[in-house]
Amino acid sequence: MKRFPLAFLLCLASFQGKCQGPTALTITAEFTGRGTYHCAYGQDGSHVRLAVRNNTTSARSFFVWTCSWKECWTINKTVVHFPLQACDKNIPEEIRLLPGQEVIFYTFAVLNPKQDDADLVDITKQFQDKKSEVRFAFTEVSKREDLENISAVMNQEVGNTYWSAPVAIDLPDNTYRTRSVPTK
Repeated sequence: MKRFPLAFLLCLASFQGKCQGPTALTITAEFTGRGTYHCAYGQDGSHVRLAVRNNTTSARSFFVWTCSWKECWTINKTVVHFPLQACDKNIPEEIRLLPGQEVIFYTFAVLNPKQDDADLVDITKQFQDKKSEVRFAFTEVSKREDLENISAVMNQEVGNTYWSAPVAIDLPDNTYRTRSVPTK
């Protein structure tokens, strides 16, 4: 009987140590500039750089789609999304990261178009607490067959999911802007 409490305490102590240590993957995100995404019917948005870094002492492998790799990414605000892009060959691709190595994904993020007052309320709710922050998550899918269940990947039901730190949001609100014009 005395072994059970000691074993339980050792297990609990080792679990707590894992929670406090670094995660296997670090996700970093940054908005790198504004522009117009022409493949998405001229939507305004911002270019985004997303990085996945291997923090372990061994190599890690995971799968993404060659074109729709964004299926492995999630954004914590539903009013922000990655627009679709054209693709002629979308196949699973294995990415292998050595210790300390990272892979960088470049994409574009836009605000969902405002359809009606309900959408405006949704946008307000999502941004009122931390109006200027957004987080990105990467789902590490280590089995090729799991990648084929796109719904499970997008809902983070397979693989391991890692979140970035909050990033200051830098997206236009799809409204008009006025500016002063210098006079001569």
